[in-house]
Amino acid sequence: MRARVALLAGSLLFLVAATPSRTYKRALKAHTEELIVYEGFETALIMRATLLTRDFRDTYADERRTLTGTSDEEHADFVRRNREDATAYHEVVFSSDSPKPNHQFGTGEDGWMLRLEADGQPQSLVTVYELDKPTSVQRALFTHLNIWSELWVARFASTVENPRLVELHVGSGYGHGTLSWDLSSH
Repeated sequence: MRARVALLAGSLLFLVAATPSRTYKRALKAHTEELIVYEGFETALIMRATLLTRDFRDTYADERRTLTGTSDEEHADFVRRNREDATAYHEVVFSSDSPKPNHQFGTGEDGWMLRLEADGQPQSLVTVYELDKPTSVQRALFTHLNIWSELWVARFASTVENPRLVELHVGSGYGHGTLSWDLSSH
């Protein structure tokens, strides 16, 4: 009897471990980095950022389909657009929390400046914007978003195809830091 229970429990554990959601959560964790910037004894910024690589985008699209139940045609269109974006951009989706004024992101000195490098080559910022009211799907996909943070998207022109190292530099008058993704192991 104990052997059957152990076998059943092991089988259930295997099934849970192999779910698309579990696969997505592992991929999200592997593609998400955290940065905390301190100004003296205060936290100036907490940022959790997910780099949307080509591989991650496919897993992301599959999880989105699992969550929304989209049709084959809608899913194929979403995958196609994601692959086009992966070619054109280095895209980072990030949640941020800061008690400091001018909690904005861009290239100007009036907020937090963003700069991205792919294999040491600067990639120009195309756009950065806040998702004012993240949907339930966006909240489910980017679980690093919490009640204190805001969700942002930053797109940088891609001039380096399949980089091995991507670095996002974040800074302001309050301090600075770097998020790094080593893609040589992905």
